[in-house]
Amino acid sequence: MVFEKKLSSLMDTNKGTENQFLKEGMKETSVVQSGNGAKKYNTSGNDFVDNFAAISYFKEPRSYKEVAKDMELLWSLDPKLCLKLAVYIRLITRKSKVVKDDGSIEELEVQRGQGLKNEGIMRMLWLAINQPKTFKANFAYFVAAGSWKDVFQMLSLDLQYHGWEGRKLDWNFFFLVIAAGFTNPETTHLVRKYMPTIRTNKNCKTVESQADTLIGRWIARKFSPDLEKESAYKAYRKMKSEGKAHQWQQLISQQLYDKINFDHIAGRALAILVGSEFLKNHNLTEKYSKWVQSKPVAKYTGFVFELFTPLGSGYHCQHIEDYKENTINAQFAQLVKTGKEGVNTNSRLLVVRDTSSSMTSKARGCNVSAYDIGKSMALYFSEFLTGPFANSFAEFADKCKLHQWKGNTPVDKYINDRCEAYGGTNFQSVIDLFINLKQRGVAEEDFPTGLLLVSDGELNPAGYGSRNNSTNFQTAIKRLEGAGFSEEYVKNFKLIMWDIPNYYYGSGNAVKFEDFADAPNFFYMSGYDPSAVAFIMGTGTMKRTPKNAEELFMVAMDQDLLNRLQVVVNKPKRKTSKKK
Repeated sequence: MVFEKKLSSLMDTNKGTENQFLKEGMKETSVVQSGNGAKKYNTSGNDFVDNFAAISYFKEPRSYKEVAKDMELLWSLDPKLCLKLAVYIRLITRKSKVVKDDGSIEELEVQRGQGLKNEGIMRMLWLAINQPKTFKANFAYFVAAGSWKDVFQMLSLDLQYHGWEGRKLDWNFFFLVIAAGFTNPETTHLVRKYMPTIRTNKNCKTVESQADTLIGRWIARKFSPDLEKESAYKAYRKMKSEGKAHQWQQLISQQLYDKINFDHIAGRALAILVGSEFLKNHNLTEKYSKWVQSKPVAKYTGFVFELFTPLGSGYHCQHIEDYKENTINAQFAQLVKTGKEGVNTNSRLLVVRDTSSSMTSKARGCNVSAYDIGKSMALYFSEFLTGPFANSFAEFADKCKLHQWKGNTPVDKYINDRCEAYGGTNFQSVIDLFINLKQRGVAEEDFPTGLLLVSDGELNPAGYGSRNNSTNFQTAIKRLEGAGFSEEYVKNFKLIMWDIPNYYYGSGNAVKFEDFADAPNFFYMSGYDPSAVAFIMGTGTMKRTPKNAEELFMVAMDQDLLNRLQVVVNKPKRKTSKKK
């Protein structure tokens, strides 16, 4: 096994069974409990759905060994689906640009993924080492899904774990693609932007900086084989600095602040710049304020919860400077606009938000609480979904309450939210509300046709007696049946669990399921890019509306970029016998 331990220095699918005995037996032996004692299952019965539903857990960087274990299993079951899922995990939600064989750029419609850098790169590393032909055949799509920076990061990790002499990757192949990207006028600015910086030995104090310097020196000598090494390094630095992606940073280094064009600053960089005191310190606040006020949307491809962190944590949020709030509003609008593209967002789903005590714990791999993430995602879903329940949501802890977001802007709505985290995780209180309103004579056509639940999944037991032998989702359906809802309504009622894992019950907890993946209208979603809610609505090349968790996974994998991926089988080497 490789990538298990860093060097200290460098400079010195599974398909379920149809047999009822096996199926029910697997369920029986998979029964676990939530942190609060509710019945759950430790598997969906489908290894791909299990992995898909666990994506939120992958936000916390995993070792290569952990990632390789998943990849080996999934590849053995279905190589094509394994490849698709690996790319989906890295895929940044946006219009993807693919470099074609002739060097031209093809722009695809919005492709939706989870944008997890570490997990995605680790899965690419596994492919590069264990399935090199497949890796090379799909390289252009890997870059389109993520970034040119990923290319250099893979080389860096190879050095960090194996050293120069022990490298596992095909570095000649990597140079060829770097050189091709460098010479292509459509991509050269990105390649230059992410080319590693060559530092002096005394300034390489971390293994990461040592790796970057070695990569930079290697590229420099490959580009300029006839030059002395110092001259090659100088030429390399000049090539890197000439990239147009660096123009605004260059203006800053030259102290030409008034010449900065904010349109040229990428979304994440803009959020960081605005969140700092840079604009104030250089008298750019007025200029920037006019610019952002003229923009109904502003570029952004990060996670929605990251936008709102400047406002404060939990339910203690407050207003900040107008230009900063306007930036958040414009970038949030961009996320929603991108997510909606090509999707029928008309829906009767009701967003349900877990506000129990456990949600106050820090989310896995994040610096904010699960409560904050749930709040931002609930706001996104309420903006994304049109129909009678737009701008509305339910919260539940000990009891369920209905709310409408209050305010004219996303920032206003976020700050004006008065939900507080407290008590247990009584999901059945949401069903209680349905039953009470049914008994009061509310017409069935006015009810939501499903629930989009944002939660850590650590629910209270569903009830007592026979009810306690069922999961919360199973119990919810039984209770709706018993409350007089029509057979058609109950048959089509959707229950969607969007998992936000945290550390409330320790670091060893794992995703748990309400039923197996073929259970009708039970869905499991995960990750921190909420645009994936589009898959519930029916999207992808077939525009299918999924009927269960297995179909939901297949719809998510049915995207233009993912469908272009191809598996190239590694032919076993022929054994040659020595002649006597």
